[in-house]
Amino acid sequence: MNPIPDDTESRYDHIFRNALIYDGSDSGPFPGEVAVRGDRIAAVAIQGTIPVGAAREEHDLKGKALAPGFIDSHTHDDRIVLDSPGMLPKISQGVTTVIAGNCGISLAPVTFEGNPPPPMNLLGGREAYAFPTFADYARAIDEATPGVNVAALIGHSALRLATMSNIEARASEAEISASGTITVENAGTVEHDLVIEDLTTGPIAAGETGELVIDGLDPGEYDYYCSIPGHRDAGMEGRVLVG
Repeated sequence: MNPIPDDTESRYDHIFRNALIYDGSDSGPFPGEVAVRGDRIAAVAIQGTIPVGAAREEHDLKGKALAPGFIDSHTHDDRIVLDSPGMLPKISQGVTTVIAGNCGISLAPVTFEGNPPPPMNLLGGREAYAFPTFADYARAIDEATPGVNVAALIGHSALRLATMSNIEARASEAEISASGTITVENAGTVEHDLVIEDLTTGPIAAGETGELVIDGLDPGEYDYYCSIPGHRDAGMEGRVLVG
C-alpha cells in the first residue's frame, strides 16, 4: 500500500471510498480506498486512512469491487481501436488493455490491392489495411487515443503477405532475404536503436528509419532491446523468434 502524506491539502483528483479492493495479490480482497491523481493511482489504503477532503471529488462505492483493469490477451481489436476508440465493449467489462495482432493476423505492415485473403479479412476489407509500416499503425493508434491501452503484435501472416508474391509456394531466396531484414522506424520524439546479439541498427533519430539484417542468426529465440541509456531499464526490451 502506498504511504499517505501527512498534509491534508487537496492533492488528489478523485478518491474512491468504501470499496472492496482486489489488488491482485494473494492476500484476498479488503475494504479500502483508492486515490487517483491525473491518470495514475496515487494511493491505495485501508478504509479510513486517506483524510476527508483530500481530493477534488470523492466517490462512495458502497462496497462494490474495485480492481486493476483486466488485460484481454487474445483479441482481434486491431481495427476497432481505430474505428470505435471509445471501446465501450471492453471498458464496460473492466478491460483496460488489449493485445491485438493475434493468430498471425495484424493490420500492419501490409496493404492489399484487392480483397484481403482469409484469414486476413477477419479484420476488414482492403480499406482497413492502410498501414505499409508498423510505425504508420502506431501513429494511427496515437491519433485515435483509444479508451484502452493497445499492445500490438506483428502477425506472421501479415509479414509473409507483405513479402511473398505467392504464400502457397516456397519462399524464394530474395523473399527470404527480405524477411531477414528488420526495418525499424522511430515514431517517437527521442533517439532509439535496436540491438539483437551483436547486431545493431545504430542510433535512429526521431522520425528516421533504420535496418537490422538478421540473416546471420541461427534459428532460435533472442533478446532484443534499445541500448540508449535508460531505455532498456524503462522496459524497451523483449524476445524475438528467428526461424
